[in-house]
Amino acid sequence: MKKIRKILAVAICFALLFNTVVFASDKEVKVQDTKDIYSNELEETVTVNGAEYIYKYSYTSTGNRMISVENVCTHELDIIEYDENTSTMSVNGEETSTYVAISDMETIPETAGPYSNYTDLGTTSKKISWGASTTAAALAAIIAVTVGGVSAAAVIAKIGSAALGVIAVQVQYGVVRTHVYAMYAGSVTNYKYVWSFTPAGGSKYGDYISYVTV
Repeated sequence: MKKIRKILAVAICFALLFNTVVFASDKEVKVQDTKDIYSNELEETVTVNGAEYIYKYSYTSTGNRMISVENVCTHELDIIEYDENTSTMSVNGEETSTYVAISDMETIPETAGPYSNYTDLGTTSKKISWGASTTAAALAAIIAVTVGGVSAAAVIAKIGSAALGVIAVQVQYGVVRTHVYAMYAGSVTNYKYVWSFTPAGGSKYGDYISYVTV
């Protein structure tokens, strides 16, 4: 019996090492990204409104950020790609949104207090759009790929899967605002992303903070 328990314990440890499992709820929790999820090709499993999804992050051969979203039960797959050079986003190969920089009327946080050790890299506000059949899981990936320094699981944990589901159905566009800071330590750069999402005609979600170290 002891031998069997030891084998099971080792198996569980290996499972935890090689798989990232996140159960996203509608409650806001603190989620931080500690590395570039695209260059490290992160894979995470997330439960969204009762359904399980697998998110895979990577860069394309041309350097675009890409997130694949697969429904574990139905095997339906969405591929979301963001082209930094042309400021366009595509879902399953079809262009769905051209990012439009809009005037930002909100007050930019001062580089003081918790930001005093960071260099301010500026703020972007982008209007994004999505199709009427977009799921909460796919919308989370669309927001995540726009911010760049946050995973879909973090978006779901911050905004809430139920809220994302309602937004995806009721409106087809919104604004993602991102303020980026950088702190340099030798060959390592620590990025702080202060981001928010505002659906059309709705209230703002955020500001939230995520971190990336490269």
